[in-house]
Amino acid sequence: MQNGTDVSIDTSIDTLIDISIDTVTFYLNLGLATLSFVELIFFVAFVVVTSIVKAKSTQNDTSKPPVSVRKLIINKFNVILVVMLMVVTFQPALLASALTYAHLFRSAPKWHTILNIFGNATIEIAYIFYSWIRSKAIPGLKNTTLYSILSVFVKYCPILLYSQLVFAVLPDSPVVIKCQRWSLLFSAFITAVFDLTFLCIFVKYLCTESSDAPVLDQKKSIVSGNAAVELNVRKFRVTARYGIFTSTWALLCVLLDLVAVSWDTEWVNFIIWLAWLCLHNAQLCSFDESADRGFR
Repeated sequence: MQNGTDVSIDTSIDTLIDISIDTVTFYLNLGLATLSFVELIFFVAFVVVTSIVKAKSTQNDTSKPPVSVRKLIINKFNVILVVMLMVVTFQPALLASALTYAHLFRSAPKWHTILNIFGNATIEIAYIFYSWIRSKAIPGLKNTTLYSILSVFVKYCPILLYSQLVFAVLPDSPVVIKCQRWSLLFSAFITAVFDLTFLCIFVKYLCTESSDAPVLDQKKSIVSGNAAVELNVRKFRVTARYGIFTSTWALLCVLLDLVAVSWDTEWVNFIIWLAWLCLHNAQLCSFDESADRGFR
């Protein structure tokens, strides 16, 4: 009788701990979703204002061709960043709703799993596109075997990552759930490898630039005489420096995703929130980089 009472007490304590963790995680997800939504509004406003200013400056400068405000606002970088921020706004809100459903009905609905996998795949694809577009011109990468491999991967990654939805729409069964878990692990793994590759490229570029500083100083007069070359050098330096921070945060996000998928624990929802927080921080680095490149 005493043993039964102890088990009942332990079970009650575990249940209370689970509820308290999920409650805290619920509010953390709502907070992150709200913060990301506010940042989305500010980012769109920032892009619109800076684009109008830049368009007016080109109109007043006869040495530069005029640029339309629409083209400055709707460019590939801004579109990808907006998509990423929309997903970072939507996914924590979706996770908060899933926690509510799980608390009320003991399980999240099927559509939550589908939307969750779709959102994860979308932001992984958007991040890969953004990383590739901004970094493919880094000196030392072009015309290499690695460049060819990465370009093929970037081209076909949407098919690879969205294929996870096949397991999400199938009726639940032990085999389907296991395949779904392995597909999530695989997508997180390849994203981590891609991110780690670019992290190494950024570090290598900055180290090479630092070691070549005396040579660059000797050629300073030549480089400074070519405004386009000088601007590209500065942009590469900005991309590499911010890229290290962005890749580090994104890599932490992917590693936390791997932990959440592979480790069955009551802290899994909190770990997922930490992963989205890391991705949110990676996006902040991307926004800072975009602003820095725009002002230089």
